[in-house]
Amino acid sequence: MNNEGGIGIRFDESALREDPILQKARIAVPTLELPKGIPSPVLDRARTAWEDRTRSEYTGVMIVHHFHGLLVDVNAPMDLQEIALTMVKQEQEHAALCMAAARALGADGEVVFDLSELRMERTQAPLETQIMSMLVGTYAVGEVVAHRLLHHAIHALPQNGYQDILKRIYRDEVLHAHIGSAILASIREGASPKWLPYPGDEALAKLFADSITGMCSRDVVEEAELGFFDSPQWGEHLKSVGIPPARAFRKAYFEGLATNVGRSVRKAGLDPDRFPTLRQAFQRVNSHLDRLDTA
Repeated sequence: MNNEGGIGIRFDESALREDPILQKARIAVPTLELPKGIPSPVLDRARTAWEDRTRSEYTGVMIVHHFHGLLVDVNAPMDLQEIALTMVKQEQEHAALCMAAARALGADGEVVFDLSELRMERTQAPLETQIMSMLVGTYAVGEVVAHRLLHHAIHALPQNGYQDILKRIYRDEVLHAHIGSAILASIREGASPKWLPYPGDEALAKLFADSITGMCSRDVVEEAELGFFDSPQWGEHLKSVGIPPARAFRKAYFEGLATNVGRSVRKAGLDPDRFPTLRQAFQRVNSHLDRLDTA
């Protein structure tokens, strides 16, 4: 449905949700309890955070679906096409888990999206170029940072159903954070079958550098959320429903870019020190970390 500023999508369940055979094909939702005594502003903030996570995971469904379509059209090896389909299902399950958490906190099941988040359109670039861009930007950089953030959040939160949702997503994200650098290394080494041309080290380094630089400009945490953790009591309430401390989360984001993405670049076969564009990109990341350390 149309919603002011975007498109509202309802995350409803069908009348068959209790069917025992169909249930076996779905991911089980952990028990989610609403702790007593959470102030309304904190509850609203937590609900919004889980709706944002739902939006992110459902956008992931669109992205991987797009990725799978590109793999099919270039006749990528069948095992890679199969893995892409597995990742689509995982993203769908992640969205369902996050919406379950949002509903436990009082959400009505509707999330508003920008149209661009739902419409993954192909460009005029060759399909192989579009795949390379996704392998680097989405999987060898973006999902690598997401995996680091999940690891950070899990260890910052108490053990309960909300943390368990993040643990389940984290286990799947191992694959999502691995596939990009694994494929890049394979095509760089000229492995058979040669289904995707290698653009050269300089071009690959530039793709990495552009993606890292773009990630540096993102709003990792909303300013409003930072203020909630200025109150120790409110901060504990947020942690109890799966929201990790905001400032540490922001720092973990840039640490993921510096450390985990650095490893991803090396797994793909590149030495970051050899390429000025990559050195500059990582210098920008380290500058952000330095500012966070002195803030």
